[in-house]
Amino acid sequence: MSDCMCQRLNAPLDAVAFDWSRKNAVVIHNRSNMVIDLCDRPHRIEPYEYYLCSPEQPNVSTGIASQRLRVVTRFDSSQHPTNQE
Repeated sequence: MSDCMCQRLNAPLDAVAFDWSRKNAVVIHNRSNMVIDLCDRPHRIEPYEYYLCSPEQPNVSTGIASQRLRVVTRFDSSQHPTNQE
């Protein structure tokens, strides 16, 4: 098992409101109508749910590339939100 930073969010701003590690993390939104495994813990993201997680997890990067998962916010190594563009 890998180190996991996954956190279920009620809203995208929860990532900033709570004292969770956001270093190089992303807030993602499940745009599909199916449950997607995020990591090997196992954390699963339900349809239309938000999660804070690492973009380096294989399932997360694949979901983003296939556009099933939409990146809402990216955080840098200082845990600050960065511009998506």
